[in-house]
Amino acid sequence: MNRFRPMRWVVGGVTVLVTVVLVLALGVGQRLQGQPTAMRFFRGNSGLVDNHIQAVADQGDTLVVATPNGVTLVRPDRLESWRRGDRGFPDASARAVTVAGGQVWVGTHGHGLARLEGDRWRTFSQSDLGLPDSFVEALAALGNRLFIGTREGLCVYTGLLCETIPLPGPVPLAIRGLAADGAQVVAATAMGAFRITAANAVTPVNLGVYPEPAVDAVALDNGTIYAAGEFGLVAVAPDGRRQAWGRDRFPTARFHAVWPTAGGNVLCGTARGLFLARAGGAVEEVPLPEVAGPVPVTALGRSDGTFWVGTGGLGILRLPGEPGAGSLVMTGTGSPPPAGGSPLRDVVVFPPPKTDPGRPPAGTPPGPAVGGSPVAGGSPAAGGEGSGRVRPYWTMTKKQRMTNLSFYQDILPVMVKECLPCHTTGTGKYFPLNDPVVVLAYFRKAKLDRFMSFCDEGGGMAGKVDPHTIKMLQMWIMFGGKE
Repeated sequence: MNRFRPMRWVVGGVTVLVTVVLVLALGVGQRLQGQPTAMRFFRGNSGLVDNHIQAVADQGDTLVVATPNGVTLVRPDRLESWRRGDRGFPDASARAVTVAGGQVWVGTHGHGLARLEGDRWRTFSQSDLGLPDSFVEALAALGNRLFIGTREGLCVYTGLLCETIPLPGPVPLAIRGLAADGAQVVAATAMGAFRITAANAVTPVNLGVYPEPAVDAVALDNGTIYAAGEFGLVAVAPDGRRQAWGRDRFPTARFHAVWPTAGGNVLCGTARGLFLARAGGAVEEVPLPEVAGPVPVTALGRSDGTFWVGTGGLGILRLPGEPGAGSLVMTGTGSPPPAGGSPLRDVVVFPPPKTDPGRPPAGTPPGPAVGGSPVAGGSPAAGGEGSGRVRPYWTMTKKQRMTNLSFYQDILPVMVKECLPCHTTGTGKYFPLNDPVVVLAYFRKAKLDRFMSFCDEGGGMAGKVDPHTIKMLQMWIMFGGKE
């Protein structure tokens, strides 16, 4: 009789395990079908394929979630997932996702595109469609046209083959992000943002930042373009007016997603959490439920009236309402709105004063005030001494030119200061950076992506490299790497 006891233990254990799984599944299904409540979905409690969210897209009542290990569809009553190599899905990281013509499209790193057909995936390689590159970074749909952003440029797919859309510049620009509305598409690149019409006409977006900055994330709302990057956040109205939330208002220069909300406010997913940029100029941190401490917010989206926040490592959060639209109470510490600021006005970067209130730092260049009147010192009406309020000062008053840089005259002095303390022979830091041939070969191969990732939050060079240095390197490489 004793020999049957182990079998009873096994049967009992399996029964308990099955019961627990069913309870969890039923609990998740009930919570998905019920009223929206704050909840975090991750691999351990829901079947989410990966806790690192790369992108999300809305398919009616279903949220499509792209991750490094596959794709998950969050349906009203269940989650359905495909892992890499499962049912036709490419064995590659899912980098971008969109819904075009009612069908789910996923852009992968190394295996081109994949389209969901029933419960299986159909793969479109670089040679199948004529993609510029098999590494897809962003997707956007404009009518029945699918815009595809890759490391080697932008193209559009209309059902047969891809048509390349050349962007200004001597070399193809890597696409970092795409956004679309009913009339246009906006592309984010390392050399600014570009507007593409339905007729494939390309025009640069004037962000008011010179030289053209690297843009990490873009969004469109009623014709207004929102672009975020190392410069902070800029909104460009259809008539060309701009509003900027300066880099100093955010705890990081790394943006992953932007999402316009009601009242002209903008949600920003950054490497240090979720922030709300208010139309008046203030920036506030948005606390996230079930999350302690800063977490990278990598994707933002709305599906069937529910707002979703994708994170880098903690899965995806469902919120009871959209932050900034009056549904959640903001408890984060906000920076005060800039004096004299108003939405969508020209030349508006408001660094906080570093001297006495009412007096700008020494050496600050004068510039036009909001509304066109000059900023004159001493006048209370202009915000000078005795006015009782902080006078803004301007940083976008003169276009810088970096078209004639040389390595030994311009780049090497910066390398000596910021790079050579670590990158010298014998230190084990890869290779010395005092040879223009070596430096140019490295950056042409890596296309600055690896370098910039090391300069981001958590990278080996985070906080050690000035953003101006990154821009100098970009311009030096673009104009031929002159010695």
